[in-house]
Amino acid sequence: MENLLNNEEIDWLIKFLSGKGSNNEIIEKIVRITTKLEKMKRR
Repeated sequence: MENLLNNEEIDWLIKFLSGKGSNNEIIEKIVRITTKLEKMKRR
């Protein structure tokens, strides 16, 4: 199984969990990750 998150997403997740990052950036990343999960479910 492929990695769900790439390094950039993991770095961002750590930043997010520690309370850093702008709201727009957070929303954009959540949408991107959700889209990725949806694509994987369809396979």
